[in-house]
Amino acid sequence: MSEPVAFFEASELRVLDSRCRKPRSAPGSERGGEPIHLALLSRGCFAYQRGRRTHLGDPCTALLHQAGSEYRIGHPGEDGDDATLFVLAPALAEELFGARLPDAPEIPLAARTQLLHARVRAALCGRSGDALEQEERTMELLLAVSSERAARVRRARGWAQRRAVERARALLAAQPATNLSLDEIAREAGCSPFHLMRLFRAETGRSLRAYRRELRVAAALPRLAGGEPDLAALALELGFSHHSHLSECFRRVLGVSPRAVRAELRGAVRARS
Repeated sequence: MSEPVAFFEASELRVLDSRCRKPRSAPGSERGGEPIHLALLSRGCFAYQRGRRTHLGDPCTALLHQAGSEYRIGHPGEDGDDATLFVLAPALAEELFGARLPDAPEIPLAARTQLLHARVRAALCGRSGDALEQEERTMELLLAVSSERAARVRRARGWAQRRAVERARALLAAQPATNLSLDEIAREAGCSPFHLMRLFRAETGRSLRAYRRELRVAAALPRLAGGEPDLAALALELGFSHHSHLSECFRRVLGVSPRAVRAELRGAVRARS
């Protein structure tokens, strides 16, 4: 894993570009002593083990790290992950998430927040806008994540039930383009298909199919930001049945077409202050 590269630094916030190409692996050596930071993924997934609990970060789920916590990182997928890291000063973290940070680090993200992340990341990669615009866009994203955390209502469930959902999420995030059957996902989760469907919707607010669709749309965003010219080939590569299916899913999830997203994100990447 290469060291994260700074997008920009302000008095209470540092924004870093993290790109890891580590292959599938179990949680590695223990880390610690790091400041509060929030990880939003644009590609791939990683396992975040803190104590006896393992949590999963993917494009649909941000992870919030508490200062001083010891943790280990593993990778369920074959090609690491790309993430934007937001290193928060304690005062800013308190404004966003309260005086006591949540014990559970996962923050489920709505599709529109994922698109907002893609817009912010494209602008930072392209250095578009001045310093004020970059900071304001980034703060708008953090406010959106904060609002989603505040609006989340998590039902009380046992560890075994949460672990089943996390196993299913890890499989879907590691292989978003694969048309896995319900039986295959349930076997990985260690429960019956019917039980998994109930648990998954209760935990994530989505069906398995909808979650996979959002993962596929999220996987397309960095490719569109890079100016991907062949949308038909991209659709097939990401598991959509055809170009029209890709467009239909984009409109259902984000309310816009992939061509419009490509034009917007590519324009931000090309722009220069």
